[in-house]
Amino acid sequence: SKDRWIDMTHEMSNGAVIGGRYEHNVTFRGERGRNPSRYWYEDGEVYVAEHTGTHFAAPCHFARGKWRMEDIPPERLIQQAFVVDVSASVARDQSYEILPKDLIEWDKKNRRTIPPLSILLFHTGMGQHYFDKTRYMGTNNVSNRAAVKYPGIHVDTANWIVQNMNISGVGIDSYSVEGVRTWRDETYLTQRALAADNIYYIENMVNLDKIHHYRSTLFVGPMKIKGGSGSPVRVLAFGRPPKSDASASNLSILTTVCVLSFNALYQLFMRLA
Repeated sequence: SKDRWIDMTHEMSNGAVIGGRYEHNVTFRGERGRNPSRYWYEDGEVYVAEHTGTHFAAPCHFARGKWRMEDIPPERLIQQAFVVDVSASVARDQSYEILPKDLIEWDKKNRRTIPPLSILLFHTGMGQHYFDKTRYMGTNNVSNRAAVKYPGIHVDTANWIVQNMNISGVGIDSYSVEGVRTWRDETYLTQRALAADNIYYIENMVNLDKIHHYRSTLFVGPMKIKGGSGSPVRVLAFGRPPKSDASASNLSILTTVCVLSFNALYQLFMRLA
């Protein structure tokens, strides 16, 4: 299968933007049309919170003295992506918190070690519901934290990542990387653990099911805001489609059959000669 580009970013628009408190919105002002000189012209202003929509959170968001937006090393923004699929667990429980066993099982299944500076992504399957507030958050009344339901990362997993991996960032196709329980009580233990190790994270992603679980490169493009703790971000992936393993496996089988057939024919020819 050929490599391809996948956009992993939701459109930013009025009325369907999820921000730090969900109520955040985006304000657009500007003009478009023909000016007195009769050529086409468009210009506008955008007012938006740092942590809105598909967005990037710098480590300083939850850790004093850690990288702000302008400090993020460029090489950490273009790295190989590894996708852990937890969508089956989320389908059973929308408040599912990703556990260390999910990473351990991924490692055993794929028989590979995630290399340093990679970007670790979690596919929950919730990205497709982003524009449906009630479905995405489990409730229409997000001010009632007890009613909110979304999949996130358990603090034990964040600590496991810090202790066992050396990655650049984490991404998820749900409202937050924070486990819903530590989001509800506002302790934010998952984000604090990741931030303390200078690991950035990306929230509200989409199309994680459209890239291969380890054969893609991620291009992360946040704004370089001096002193910023985050910004809306454009995330692109380039690589193999999800089922390319099957194609590679079929090719391997075909190659083996051809080699065995050739050997059999060669042996037959030698006997006849």
